[in-house]
Amino acid sequence: MKYVVWGIGGLLLIGIYYLIDPSSSYLMPKCPFHLLTGYDCPACGVQRAFHYCLHGDWGIAIRYNYFLILSILYFIAVAITTFVHNREMDVIKKYVQHPTAVMIFLALTIIWWIVRNIPYCKEYFNML
Repeated sequence: MKYVVWGIGGLLLIGIYYLIDPSSSYLMPKCPFHLLTGYDCPACGVQRAFHYCLHGDWGIAIRYNYFLILSILYFIAVAITTFVHNREMDVIKKYVQHPTAVMIFLALTIIWWIVRNIPYCKEYFNML
């Protein structure tokens, strides 16, 4: 029963992001870190990127958050290895959810957070 509720909630959320463009709607939540500091957090742009992904505009989506591709792939791998239980997934799970893999992903997230706020890099990413 809880999976049905989660599924319906997920579909509703996807529908909302499909219909409402976060960049032009005051209803969508804004990043509190960006509002307080003026700097981008590692996830800044993900709502807008998700909206454009749902519309099939992958090029625009990637420009909002370049780290999104790696994050999506990693979180899909974590989800699959968490919910699919067979011998092959158990072997893959040892690598995907290993503490070292999690720490590497965390380190990459912190590096992305720093790099995307360096003035030259910020200008470069916005030009693409």
